Amino acid sequence: MKKLLALFLSISFSFTLSAQKNEPDFIEVTVIDSVQVEPETFTFTLFFSPIETVIEDEYKYEENPAIKYVYSLLKEMKLDTVVNDIAFNNMNRGHRQISVLFKSLTDLKEFSKKIRAIQNIQSFLVNTYSSKMKEAANKLYDKLLLKAKEDALLVSSKSQRELDRVIQITIKEAEGTGGWTAYPPLSMLRDADAEPTNPKVIVSKQITVRYSLK
Repeated sequence: MKKLLALFLSISFSFTLSAQKNEPDFIEVTVIDSVQVEPETFTFTLFFSPIETVIEDEYKYEENPAIKYVYSLLKEMKLDTVVNDIAFNNMNRGHRQISVLFKSLTDLKEFSKKIRAIQNIQSFLVNTYSSKMKEAANKLYDKLLLKAKEDALLVSSKSQRELDRVIQITIKEAEGTGGWTAYPPLSMLRDADAEPTNPKVIVSKQITVRYSLK
């Protein structure tokens, strides 16, 4: 029994030493970066609540007159770019949602200021777009790959190993950005303090590269 126990301890100890002597066959590096792009279009959504009145303890709901004002304002500003106009007849109350596409931040700000005093209306910037986002993303990938290699070379030199080749690349959206976003935040432009002076579309990516070692 003692011989069997001694043999078991010897095998276990040898295996641990062997594992400690083995060096990793790869280095894995993760880098995150972003690039800014000028937005070209802005999708602005307005949500209209109906006008509520009470007649003899009965609630009456009428279409918000601001809807006609908004359409006349868009016509006055020569902005015939309504993306959609959706009526929500929940409980026959007549809520309405209108989305407008702006091709100029100046026009969007001017429009936002003119509707600021309207009651029973909410407005949000729901989307920004740039045709250069794909080009910017490709340049960002090249930048991330270069940075990953620089970091991997630094780590491998510290361990007195040499990089061999790339064996795996994983790319995903950088956490907390959704891939691209606007900065400063563009939502709720009706608040004067929230109006950005120079908004950007930000493309953010995270890349993980695994290199084999010589």
